[in-house]
Amino acid sequence: MPVGASTSITHRVTGILLARVVAVLFVWVLAHHLLAGIRHLLSDIDIGSQLPFARRSTWIVNVGGAAVALFAAGAWL
Repeated sequence: MPVGASTSITHRVTGILLARVVAVLFVWVLAHHLLAGIRHLLSDIDIGSQLPFARRSTWIVNVGGAAVALFAAGAWL
């Protein structure tokens, strides 16, 4: 296979992978922002302000955002 052909094929494959990575990253950013926003809104009305619940909700936001992104990545495979 000529080097030009392999470069062209590689370019197409990396373009598809790059679009998927960007899409999954966007889903993670959106999910994290949404979950953290809900957490902050609840905190503003004094729900979950105590330290143990605040720490737990922080973990929920971080893990939840990652879980949504992984789910989205799996759905696009």
